[in-house]
Amino acid sequence: MSIPPPTRAWRRWCPNTCRACPRILGTGPISFSARALRGNSTSLPWDATASRVVKEKTPTLATGTWTVKPAHVPPASRTVRPGKQAGSARSAGFTLIELLVVVLIIGITVGLVVISIDPGRTDEMKQEARRLQELIRLASQEAIMQSNEYALEISDDGYRFLSLTKQKWAPVEDPMLRARTLPAPLYFEVYFDGEPFDFPTGEQDPEEDGEGEDENSPRIFLFSSGEISPVDIVLKSEDSEAHYRVVTEINGKVSLKTSEDEEPF
Repeated sequence: MSIPPPTRAWRRWCPNTCRACPRILGTGPISFSARALRGNSTSLPWDATASRVVKEKTPTLATGTWTVKPAHVPPASRTVRPGKQAGSARSAGFTLIELLVVVLIIGITVGLVVISIDPGRTDEMKQEARRLQELIRLASQEAIMQSNEYALEISDDGYRFLSLTKQKWAPVEDPMLRARTLPAPLYFEVYFDGEPFDFPTGEQDPEEDGEGEDENSPRIFLFSSGEISPVDIVLKSEDSEAHYRVVTEINGKVSLKTSEDEEPF
């Protein structure tokens, strides 16, 4: 871009105090300098660009003209500090440790639920309860057929059948009615007329000889008349809320109930 040198008429028409021309057009008297422009108190959106343009003015004295070479001004960009950017990334998601803690909590919760509803443990409990029910029925039939009195003696972790022989209670010799011990962690609770029986502290051996009266273990009598002492025998597990009840009635009926269809004691 070539501009003729200023004349006297130009100076009279545009005094040196005018600063708009070099800012906007990049033209004007040579006496205008970048220092004068930088000292201007007026703030305009193109101030930075105008200053760069003025710095690049190159007068050409040989031809009597001067040219203006606009400087390249890169577009303004917002600088993001690394610390702030990292903070935004941290707040946008979870850390690896937080995810591992959540997975661990979920695993523990699922494990506890599986233990509480373990089908294998429930099936084992049902099998033991069903066995006790059938053995009581068998012992009652034996008492009726032999015209002899039988009894079921229960501890917290086992049971055995006794028969009255020579006015003494002795273990039944029939191998089907032998003494049995519950597998851990199963155990018994016994209720007479809704009242729980307190088992004595210490382990009770269900395979004792049975001679003499033992008041430490409850006995359910099976009479030769077909009657049975009414009692509720509850089979429970230490690691499950499910349980089974073997209920005997005075008329000789023996029933099995689950924790879902039972009535409260």
